[in-house]
Amino acid sequence: MATGGRSFIRASDIIHDFSCSPCSENKNNSEAIYKCVECKTFLCAKCRDGHNQFVKGHKVVDVRAKDIGGSLIHWKGYKCEEHPDKMIEMYCKTHDEVYCPVCILKHRSCTGVDYIPNVAKTVRGVT
Repeated sequence: MATGGRSFIRASDIIHDFSCSPCSENKNNSEAIYKCVECKTFLCAKCRDGHNQFVKGHKVVDVRAKDIGGSLIHWKGYKCEEHPDKMIEMYCKTHDEVYCPVCILKHRSCTGVDYIPNVAKTVRGVT
């Protein structure tokens, strides 16, 4: 027999770097993998399709795209273009750029150089 309480049928404990804006408004928890540059709205694949169908001419990009200020955590797992055998792991706050461990050596005198997951925790308010 069920007693009073909450229903968690549509709930999820998953935390995304970016949540889909339309899904969040409908109390669904979906990860956004796109962002509309004009609307500044984060979109999952399903909502992106609907957005593109009804809003013509808007630029929809991957949330990792640098031109929209993608989350630092999304850079994890990307290889350095200059050093293909190295992964992007470091962030320089002075230049607001991400680097591999070799490239970051040029930023020793910069302030705010840190490991991307550490910076991401700070940005997301996780201690």
